[in-house]
Amino acid sequence: MSSQNETDDKLPTEDSPITTVSHKRRVRFPSDEAQLRMISITPEPLSNQPLLSLGVILQRYRAACQRLQIRPLNCLLDQLTTMDDNRKSFNDRLHCLKITNERLDIKHIDAIEEVLSRCRFQTLDFESSFSDDSTLVQFFDVIEYYESCTHLNLSNNRSISVQGYQALTRYLRKTRYLERLDMNSIRFDDMSMLSFGRALRMSSTLYELHLESCQLNGKILQKLIQNIRLAPYLRELYLCDNRLQVQDSLVINDLIRTCGQFLHVLDLRSNALQDTGMSHIASQLSQYDENHAQQSNLYKISFQSNQLTYQGVGFLAKSLLHNRTIRSLNLSHNPITNEGLFLLRDTLLTNRTINELILRNCRLTDQAAIALAEYIAESSTIQYLDLRENSIQASGICGIAIAIKSNKSLLRLDFDPIITTNFNSQSNNNIDRSAVPNSNSLLSLSSLRRMTIGFSGLTSNAYNANGSDTQTARELFEQKLKWMNDIECVCDRNLIHYEDELRRQQEEEQQQQQTNEQNDNEKVITNGTDQQESPIVTSKDIILEENFTTEILSNDNIPSLSAGNEHSMLSIQNNSEATALSTDEILQSKGAGANDDDVFIVAPIDNQSDDNNQVAPIPEISVESELNGDIHEESQTNNMDGVFTLEDPTSTPNNTEDNPDDILDDDDQRKLNHSDSLYLLRKKAQHEDNDTSDDESDLSSSIEQPQQQLTDGV
Repeated sequence: MSSQNETDDKLPTEDSPITTVSHKRRVRFPSDEAQLRMISITPEPLSNQPLLSLGVILQRYRAACQRLQIRPLNCLLDQLTTMDDNRKSFNDRLHCLKITNERLDIKHIDAIEEVLSRCRFQTLDFESSFSDDSTLVQFFDVIEYYESCTHLNLSNNRSISVQGYQALTRYLRKTRYLERLDMNSIRFDDMSMLSFGRALRMSSTLYELHLESCQLNGKILQKLIQNIRLAPYLRELYLCDNRLQVQDSLVINDLIRTCGQFLHVLDLRSNALQDTGMSHIASQLSQYDENHAQQSNLYKISFQSNQLTYQGVGFLAKSLLHNRTIRSLNLSHNPITNEGLFLLRDTLLTNRTINELILRNCRLTDQAAIALAEYIAESSTIQYLDLRENSIQASGICGIAIAIKSNKSLLRLDFDPIITTNFNSQSNNNIDRSAVPNSNSLLSLSSLRRMTIGFSGLTSNAYNANGSDTQTARELFEQKLKWMNDIECVCDRNLIHYEDELRRQQEEEQQQQQTNEQNDNEKVITNGTDQQESPIVTSKDIILEENFTTEILSNDNIPSLSAGNEHSMLSIQNNSEATALSTDEILQSKGAGANDDDVFIVAPIDNQSDDNNQVAPIPEISVESELNGDIHEESQTNNMDGVFTLEDPTSTPNNTEDNPDDILDDDDQRKLNHSDSLYLLRKKAQHEDNDTSDDESDLSSSIEQPQQQLTDGV
């Protein structure tokens, strides 16, 4: 009974956790990433399905609406009927699907899914279409699942609450294609800005953000910028018409300082920053580039309609003296007048980075146009200039028409159009598009004023003239139109040159890429050829090669045949094949019945001991053996496995003839197996030319040369 109680105590109860198991369980994980074999990406839904036409998709949408008992959206029906379908696969996107000012519910989203599941769009515009968060949550689930768009417009949906922003956060975290988000005319509070900021931090593809007319100022703007700091993928930020005041310029200053690393475009149109706010922002623009604490990438900034005067433009001009990143500047709809433009002109002559200047409706007159003409004549970077809605008359246009002849960079210049009803204009052909302006033809402000003097008075008189002065006004308008045509012709010429330059640069880049690819391919082929041609060296080959080099090819043991010596000797280093064949001749003369243990001695012939000073039969034997190499090789492989010794004679060859028995007793005697020597000679012969005729000619020349020397000596 006691044992049963003990077992009951050991058994776990329902409340107590299980601490032990009956067998050991071990789980092991790879120590590093080397165990990774494959990365699997979830396939896109319906991407492998056959492509359906818009007519079939429209029928499916009608059937879905009938099944859900809702009325089809007329705007959607009209777009699907008239839309151009240029798709070739499911990944191709249509231009835009626009559903605005509609009260959508969950059933409408289910019906729209029939469209979004079969085709994708670049832009989905659902402005003022959602009334509750439940519909918006389902909409985000659908477009996230099918990756339906790259540009999403949710402007003027003011009923978005916490649940909707949470769905937006999930969508921005999971999507891989969304690049632009429009949230215009939405009222943010503290809680909604917190949720929206979390959504911005989660995005890894969002490139462009529009928050226009959202009343982002004060603390709400500070919270937005705190979240933008943690969104390094954002490149363009639009804060137009947010009622930004002078105190908000400090926040914008902080935005440029902290986010200037990744922001490229900052749009501050239709606010009230004024001159004081411009001073704060300009100080940051100048300080940011001077200190070089961080690299600035902000190249486009807009101050349109910010109540700036010439004083604010003066602050901006001072900052542009040091800034080298801003390339586009928009000062439109600000009363900067001629004084502000004179300050800006002095800075632009020093700054070499600005290529786009927009000065629309800035209360400029002919004097400002002449100042700009001087800048145009000397600039090599300006590409676009907008002077519309200003009081620029004939004298200003004349100055610009003269100055633009010296410019090669200006591609477009916008003026107010000339309305003429009483006469037809004629095109001007006085401008030679291929002509290159002289480098010394730069115009000064004083010369332009002298050349255009009197035009302003003539213009004012023309506008105040009665019917008697109609001819004068007509001539003035014709001349003004000719100047504008001249400006257009020069811009067209510069545009052609600019396009040619871009085309040439692209061709050079393509040629450079092709050259690099060819070099890489040649390196790969060369490496592969080297690996194929490199022989496989075994340990036996290494041992044989060492023995051959140390024992046979030493200068002390091998006789050589040279042209400068009077001794006609056989060179084993240069004529390895001839030596092997002459050795075979000796072995064949010994007889086919020789024993394997017999030792044969090959000794050089003493030319001095011969009374006739003739080279004896070793070269002839070598030639014959060279001609009959195949027969001798067969006899070597079938009959010979003996050992032979090569003996290097001493400096006195007479000792060799007198005492032939001392050769075998010499301590420098070297022995090699005949099969090993034959293997090495064959291996070396493979790297040489196998042409028999060439070898014979080389050998005969080597024999005749010492004979000629001996004959000359006699």
